[in-house]
Amino acid sequence: MTPAQIETTRAAHLDRAVMLGAIVEVLPYTAAPPTGALAGVSLAIKDMVDLRGRVPGMGLQTASSRVPSRDATVVRDLANAGMDLAAITEMTPLAFEPSGGNPWRGRPRNPWNADYVCGGSSSGSAVAVAVDSVRVALGSDTAGSLRIPAHCCGVTAWKPTNGVVPT
Repeated sequence: MTPAQIETTRAAHLDRAVMLGAIVEVLPYTAAPPTGALAGVSLAIKDMVDLRGRVPGMGLQTASSRVPSRDATVVRDLANAGMDLAAITEMTPLAFEPSGGNPWRGRPRNPWNADYVCGGSSSGSAVAVAVDSVRVALGSDTAGSLRIPAHCCGVTAWKPTNGVVPT
């Protein structure tokens, strides 16, 4: 596939998650051919993970003014392995709400039944994976913020042993 065809296909995949309110921002496609063990695998990150030059929204109405000077270690490592950083996903304010609700941005919709919650606080990440917009999405999990949305959306979450992935 040409870079233009890849970008069109990528946009079509992300569109469903955008329509369900799971995506805060679609990131530009990098046309450089990916290399590495995870070459071309699509990735989304929760809106609290540092990305160089982008202020994390943290699910708040007004984002902080802190502009990260570097990517989070996990983002850097996954990008170096060839993953396509495709989108920033929705979250609850300050990652503190189990149903996925956000008073300013609304709640991402459960992809299987709009009457059900999608869980929180990594709700956008779970929805994006559930509708195959991305293959992998990063979230956070202090008290079930990955596991609850994964369960609600019918996908699998992995919470690494404390200290395995740098915070």
